[in-house]
Amino acid sequence: MVTVTWLALVCCQQLSGLDDMHTRGSPVSGQSGAAGTEAVGVAGTDGRSVAGASTTAGGSASGGLDKEAGGTDGTDPTPGSSGSPGGEREGGEDSSAETLAPGGEPGARPVTHEGAAGNAGYSVGDAGFVTVCGWSGYSWTVVSPEETSSITPVGSFERWKAGEPLCTSGSVGADEAFGYAELGINIGQPLDGGPDDNNGTVPDLSGLYVSLSLTVTSSIRIQIEDTTEADSADHRWCAKYVGPGVIPWSDFNTTCWNNQGSAYSGQPINAVAMIVPGDDDKDVPFDFCVNAIGPSSCLGGELVETEETPPPVIGAIEMIDDLDDGNIEILELSGRSSTWYRAYDTTPGGEMTVETAPGGVTSKSRYAIHAYGSGFTDWGANADMGLRTEDTSILPYDATDYDGITFWLRAAAGSATSIRFMVQNRDTWEGAGVCTECWDAFGADLVAGTTWRQYAFRWSDLHQQGYGDPLFDELDASTLMLIGWQVGPNKAFDFWIDDVAFFWEE
Repeated sequence: MVTVTWLALVCCQQLSGLDDMHTRGSPVSGQSGAAGTEAVGVAGTDGRSVAGASTTAGGSASGGLDKEAGGTDGTDPTPGSSGSPGGEREGGEDSSAETLAPGGEPGARPVTHEGAAGNAGYSVGDAGFVTVCGWSGYSWTVVSPEETSSITPVGSFERWKAGEPLCTSGSVGADEAFGYAELGINIGQPLDGGPDDNNGTVPDLSGLYVSLSLTVTSSIRIQIEDTTEADSADHRWCAKYVGPGVIPWSDFNTTCWNNQGSAYSGQPINAVAMIVPGDDDKDVPFDFCVNAIGPSSCLGGELVETEETPPPVIGAIEMIDDLDDGNIEILELSGRSSTWYRAYDTTPGGEMTVETAPGGVTSKSRYAIHAYGSGFTDWGANADMGLRTEDTSILPYDATDYDGITFWLRAAAGSATSIRFMVQNRDTWEGAGVCTECWDAFGADLVAGTTWRQYAFRWSDLHQQGYGDPLFDELDASTLMLIGWQVGPNKAFDFWIDDVAFFWEE
């Protein structure tokens, strides 16, 4: 049982003296939900601590300006991500952030696609034997690390019946070396052939048609492997899966997460595979089926762009909070009136501060939010800001007039740099009556640098992580509740936020 303590802020003096509240079970892997005080009111907590922040001066921000918008790519094999927020609520003194318990455990982002048309040349026989346009071979699965991961089916599709789609599900366990799950298909293997009878074939000159139905996953890469030293990274190439269609062979690279490796150049291949990349500090669930995969010369299909969606071009902004007044209340504009919060898990000895401190993104910017702490071993901690608060309740805010949100961020030297930007709306807010497994915020993972950088996200750029119930195809920007920045467990963090604003694209 968790006790929730409430203290007061200048903006919310009514909160002081409320009785302790108790919370109920957590949604995923011991992570935290939050019990709302009213339909969409300020949340109580579930195994989380949330505390007020002060405006005591911290160190000043410094460093050059980097005005490139958008998030950053992770390193091999996947971008790092952060833990979830939540916890006990406390208030602070005047000009300090109140706290609450929004978040949830980052899991995998759900993506759903319609089944592919034009897959008449693709078929699955008994035991997962695939034939497609002159390619043939048995299907198989593998997962790593085996000790902490799961996959169904295990190893092969020997129990599959003809016509049954190839589907796999499970979870890639968190691992410092990054794990993975893989569904592979041999393409040069006869029906009566063994593992050593899988010969290579030179693919046609256009590309690989791929269509998947994804229920739960963070991302999927399509991998091709040649016939020599397939265990070597120099002999397999990957491309990001972004939806049904043709991936040009020229898009395959030995390091498709940054395309800094060697491009595929027509070597004979003997296998194609769907890869779910793992993460270093969280489990990654997955669940998908293969509709069709094979050479585009046979299956057809439209070319798809495998690069990330270009970042938005900001035409105009409306400031939510520039922090220049030195307090933690946001600017009262366009019906917005709220404050900054902090949230963290209940690890004994864990400490977190969220404060306004001198030193913003430019020499003319007087203050910024400074969030720092360490010692959290459950899901971590985060800094949040509300948009509309009345009395004790955080209420939905309609942001559909805007195209997205932008902010500036930097991390201090030695700080954790993997940060998840998140937006909670009424669909993910426990107590609003919409979700049964809540706090699966819409968001994006990013890697902060030590100099200020601007990030910008359209509403369509933000996605859930996959453990919520129900899951939603897109963010409903008409019911925004909280905006937050998360850092995962077992990490010392020290980061700065400034000039948070809505934007319109050019």
